[in-house]
Parts: sequence; C-alpha cells; structure tokens
Amino acid sequence: MAPTSSSSVDLLYRDDPDLSVLAAELEHGKCIVFAGAGVSIPSGLPSWPELQRTMKSRAQLRNDYSALRVADCCRQVLGNRTFNEMLAESVGRAGRPGALHRKIAELPVKLFATSNYDTLLERAIRDGTGTDPRILSLSEQSQWLYIPEQPVEPWVLKVHGCVDRCRDLLVISEEDYLSFATTYSHVAKGLHELFARHPVLFLGYSLGDWDVLNVLHHSRLSLNEDVPNRYFVGFGMELPEKRFLEQRYRLRVFDLEGPHRAGHVDKTAALLQFLDDVIERFRIPVWLRDIIVGLGGRVEERGALDASVVSLFPDFDVSAAVRLAVRIKAKRSIDIPVEPLAADGMTLRGLLRIINQAEEAARAGKEEGDG
Repeated sequence: MAPTSSSSVDLLYRDDPDLSVLAAELEHGKCIVFAGAGVSIPSGLPSWPELQRTMKSRAQLRNDYSALRVADCCRQVLGNRTFNEMLAESVGRAGRPGALHRKIAELPVKLFATSNYDTLLERAIRDGTGTDPRILSLSEQSQWLYIPEQPVEPWVLKVHGCVDRCRDLLVISEEDYLSFATTYSHVAKGLHELFARHPVLFLGYSLGDWDVLNVLHHSRLSLNEDVPNRYFVGFGMELPEKRFLEQRYRLRVFDLEGPHRAGHVDKTAALLQFLDDVIERFRIPVWLRDIIVGLGGRVEERGALDASVVSLFPDFDVSAAVRLAVRIKAKRSIDIPVEPLAADGMTLRGLLRIINQAEEAARAGKEEGDG
C-alpha cells in the first residue's frame, strides 16, 4: 500500500486481521493502554539520551555508562534531594498534553498505564472526559491489588512514579530497577494480575524496562496458552526482533514503517494515524453523525459502521443521497460521487472510505499545485 502524504508511512498493518481484533477489544473497553516516553516526548518530555546527558553534565561524569548507571552515579554525587529536584525540573519542561495524549484519551477504555513521570496523560483524560482520573503511583502500593475489573472512572497507573505526587519514589536508576520486584512488590503483583486479565496495547514504548518485561514474561509462563492479547507498535523492525517479541512475550506486533527504515518517519504522525485507523473500525466521526442526524437519519453512538446508509434514513432515495453529498462537500471541502451513496450495499464504512480517498486526492492535488 502506498504511503500517506502526511507521514510517509508504509501502512503494512492496514490489512492485518489483528487490527480488527484490537479495535473490537478497545471498543468493548477490555484493553489497557500502556503509554511510553514516545507519547510525551513530542510535548517536551526529555528522551532518555537527553536526560542521560543532563545527568552526566550535572555529575561531571566523563566515562560512558548505561543510562541506569548514570542515574545511580548522578544521585550519588548530587544527593537524593538535588537529584530529585533536577528530575522534576527536566520533566516539568513538558508543557501541555499533545495530540497523542488527546487521541489516547478518546479511546473507550478506563485503564491506562504509563512509565512516564509527567502528568500529561491524566490531564488529557481530564480535559477530554471532564472526569478526574484515579491515579495510582508508587506511594499507593497496596491499592494496586484492588484495581477493579471494570472501573467506572478512568484509572491512570504510574508504573515508575510521578514527579507531582512523590519525587522520592521514582524508578530511574539501576538500583531502582534491580529492587523493583521487592521494593514495589504490590505494584509488580498488581501489574501481573492486570496483564493476566486484560489485553494490553503498548504505544510509544520501547519495551526496555526490565520490571515490565518480567511481568510480561512471568504472566506468559503462568498462563501458557490463555494469555490475553498483547499489542506492540514499533517502527522499522527487523524480522528477527519481531519474531522474538512474538514468541517470547506473545506480542502482536504492528510495524508502522516497514523493515529496515527506522528513523525516516514522523513517529507522532504515524501513531496518530494508527490510532485513527483503529478507531475508524468502530466509531463514526462526530461530524458525519451530525450530518446524518441533521438530515433526519439515526445513528448509533458507537459502531454501526457496517450498517447500510439507506437503513439510517426512513426514506432514502437519490435526492436524499444528493443532499448527503452536498452536506459532506460543505463540511469537508471535497466532491464525492452521488451514485454509490444511493446503492443498497453502501455501508457507512464504505462511505468513510470514499471520503478518505477524496480527501487524499484533494491533498495530493493541493501539494502538486503548491509545488
């Protein structure tokens, strides 16, 4: 499939049946969405290499160490208080929730987890739903064992801590990771139970945290063939790595870029497009629902993409199809053919496909004209 004009992504996952499975699990609120640093870095959160450079500079370290060892050495030089203040200052540079946070907050799920220390995800959920999410960080260990199966309110699980809740409890150094299973045993056990009951979607996450990998590995061993679906979104993955993740952790892998091309894609745009593609499988856009209702039709709040356009209206004929096409043109500034709209077999999913194709053609024409 050809790449899109907006992000140059080879959409190798578009026809993957796992995408429809993921969409169904999200639609029914079964999934946990696990957000990594790649979700917050576009909003100003420092990447691990950037944070490592800051720590090396502050501690005046000359030799090359792993990022976790650098954190240990920096903490040793600066002391706990100054070290934690430095982290809070670095993480605090992340400004407002970005497009990825807002898109994740649109998903019809109640359980979110993140390895990030910032508060952008919970702020996006609050802004999008008008509800304050329940936050569990490392200072509420015992509550990790009592997370409801189907919570009414959104929950955000801060697996590595949060600078706004308790700066003294952050998992960032080699010592922190080595002691995670004992120091935060309730968190590890709570994660294990959640991963044993719920599908998980990893977004913007490198799968480099040993504490989370341990939970994934042990839950796979204990559950054997009964492990829930786990989805990982990567970029430019080589086949051996993809096969390893599939076999070791039972991950269903989506490669948003295609093999051997990591670094040549706008990852934020690609993740946004991926989420839109998932949502497209179960949600009718608000603007299209408003048009249909304004013309006297009736649309379910969610789903119904496989319903025929004709069935949404009490009396639907060619003139009604013309009115629908005119409204869509006024809203989206595109021309779509009237004839397919009046066909008995035209579904809302098919209509959206026609709209998307018309919008892509309009964008391509504009780019050609600008060039």
